[in-house]
Amino acid sequence: MVDVSEILHSELPDEELAKNKSVVAELEEVVMGWERHIMKVIDLYLAKIPQGEGPLPEFEYWHEREVALMSIVEQLRKPTLVRITNILEKARSTVIDGFIHYQVDLKRYYLQAKENVKFLSTILRQLKVVTYETDFWKVKECIPHLIEGLHLIWVLSSYYNTDEIMTPFFERIVWCLLQKVRTTLNNETLFRKPIAVVQQMTQQAKEMLETWKSCYLETRQKIEDSGKGQRWEFDKKKLFAASDYMAVVCKDLHSVATIMFHFKNIFGAELRAIVSDPQSIDNVAKRVDRLVLQIENTDFDIFDSNAKENWEQIMQHFSKEVRILESEGVSFIDQCFKLIRSSENALDMLIKFRHIETREAILNKLMLKFDVILDQYMKELLQVDDNFTRNKRHPVLCRNTPPQGGAIYWVRLLYYSLKRPILKFQKVPELVASPLKNETFQAYLRFAKELQNYEKAKLDEWMDLYAPTMEKAVAMSLLKVINCNATKGAAFFKRAIKGTPTTSQQRLQTTQSRSTGTRSTRMSQMMSSTKTTSSNRSGQVVLEKLYSQKNYSWQEVMGTNVLADYGLQFELNFESVLWNCFKSVSTLESLKFLLPENVRMIAIRKENTQKNVNAVSAVVKQYNDIVDKLSEPQV
Repeated sequence: MVDVSEILHSELPDEELAKNKSVVAELEEVVMGWERHIMKVIDLYLAKIPQGEGPLPEFEYWHEREVALMSIVEQLRKPTLVRITNILEKARSTVIDGFIHYQVDLKRYYLQAKENVKFLSTILRQLKVVTYETDFWKVKECIPHLIEGLHLIWVLSSYYNTDEIMTPFFERIVWCLLQKVRTTLNNETLFRKPIAVVQQMTQQAKEMLETWKSCYLETRQKIEDSGKGQRWEFDKKKLFAASDYMAVVCKDLHSVATIMFHFKNIFGAELRAIVSDPQSIDNVAKRVDRLVLQIENTDFDIFDSNAKENWEQIMQHFSKEVRILESEGVSFIDQCFKLIRSSENALDMLIKFRHIETREAILNKLMLKFDVILDQYMKELLQVDDNFTRNKRHPVLCRNTPPQGGAIYWVRLLYYSLKRPILKFQKVPELVASPLKNETFQAYLRFAKELQNYEKAKLDEWMDLYAPTMEKAVAMSLLKVINCNATKGAAFFKRAIKGTPTTSQQRLQTTQSRSTGTRSTRMSQMMSSTKTTSSNRSGQVVLEKLYSQKNYSWQEVMGTNVLADYGLQFELNFESVLWNCFKSVSTLESLKFLLPENVRMIAIRKENTQKNVNAVSAVVKQYNDIVDKLSEPQV
């Protein structure tokens, strides 16, 4: 047996080797082995199909085929294989003809795979978006570019240029779009998402499916208008029947979500805030949520056109339930507005509802409730009037609020509680021709004038009572001298007697007998009482001098004595009621009252006055505490 490697590495020319029959026979066996391998690979890939749905498996199929065939083609280009082919050709072998035939087929299939990979790569990004992207809007945006790329492939490709090849590829793309919608808009869980999200998703899914068809038709129209290029017409039923039906279902789901949104806009927190029975609003909201139960519990694929009749029955039932709930909602609105809690909140709600999406029948009913709100406002006005009448002599004051300033603040709150709704009523066009509006406004003006008169009276009262007092108080000294009462003075000297005895008293106590001691104690008490009476009289004289019109100096009044000698002591000369005056000024200024200049200047000194009062009060207390602990001799 001849060794092939020895033949190929021999230095004999190909012509000599071609004449050697044994060499030729050995090389023919090698070539037939290659031929069988090529046939096997070609048959394998011709029988193989893309694995999986969608367009990407087809790209992967051609890419895998290109790689596999390219490896064989590269091997056939090696010098060894080329020399064997040349030897057999020179020997006029019949085997080489079949091998060349399979080699040509191999290259043709390889070039086909290479070309298909090249063309599919131009739309690979769009195919990945269609396959993996969950955002319908992004998929919709890439569809025009995808259709444009498919048209170029249709025109330029030698493989994707027939209906038999292009239509299945279109179907793969359609399957991907349908599966994306079917998975994302799962009817069992769709309406558990926020209703605004459901609206957006269903609308975008519908637009995506419609864009798929519209872009295809636009491309076909451009080709027809140009009169050039290959025909762009495929089986519409295969391409658009399922997507058209799915777009209809998406539209229905969007309508359901919109109706739910409309009902939730009405029977929500705004209406709940104004009715006297919020639980009833919650009950209606639960009924709204139950509208989609039948959609969630279907036992068929709602996107399958074969179940079209079943889906239509569900939508008919839904429409019937909506009409019933809408009718009951109108009646419910009537009942709610008979027992509203606040006219202002109800008015705010109606004004808001004029600019939001909701059910037309319910909205029309709501727009008829402005007169009801006016009637409720009249009731509130009467309640405020009754409150004012009962409490105007003794207003309800906030904590730490001065009487006059607090009364003005109280009546101002009553006034504003009525003024805010009135200002809003003026801007409602539905009330322009309402006779109840004029009646309500007149009642408001009469009562508002009464409140303003009360406010002015309280302000005048405060000005007359406290403005002069504040001027005098601020001008006075913060320190004054007072005369201790007799009891206090006696107690002071008693404490002094009970203090530490003097040396002479100690000697006297050691020499005197028990009877003499008793008599001495009685005499001492009489002397103490006499001293107290004398000091009270002297203290009164000192006070008269201190507060006389003559400008006595402290030395002239007291001499070498101290206040305790006269039964006098220091005290803070500031009444706590004056703090209420300062608070009243702050309150009145916050209410935008224009106070006299002198009053405002006094109020500006509040912090400085408070510091001085605290300082003087601390010094006086400390001084009096020290003096109070001293005995009479120590004083």
